[in-house]
Formats: sequence, C-alpha cells, structure tokens
Amino acid sequence: VVALLNSAVAMFYYLRVIVTMYMKEPQGESYTGDSLQIGLTMAVVAVLIVWIGLFPGPVAELARQGTAALANSF
Repeated sequence: VVALLNSAVAMFYYLRVIVTMYMKEPQGESYTGDSLQIGLTMAVVAVLIVWIGLFPGPVAELARQGTAALANSF
C-alpha cells in the first residue's frame, strides 16, 4: 500500500513536469547563449565522457579512495 501511494505521488510529480514542458506556453524569453560557448562546453563534456568510457580505471580508483576515506571517517 505504501509503495502504491509513493508511486501515485511520483507519477503526479513527473506528469506535472511533462505538462509544464510541453503543454504550457513559455513565460518570458529563453536564454540562447553564445553558440561558441555552448559548442565548446558540449565538446569538452563529450570528450570527458568518451575518456571516462575508454579509461575508467582512474575514475574508479578515485571513487574507491573516496569511499575508503569516508568509511574511515566514521
């Protein structure tokens, strides 16, 4: 029963987001930004995603060290 109620609350919340995104008129002007700045940011993020996908070792090691440090602090 609790899971069903939580699902109903979550569905209501997420459906409101979808309705706001697609079925309501935008208020005010949206910021388009500088296309060079947006393109450069997307390129940097894409390179980081590919790098982490090809070489996950350093990132996994950082995560392991962080969780070990966190576990030792308790």
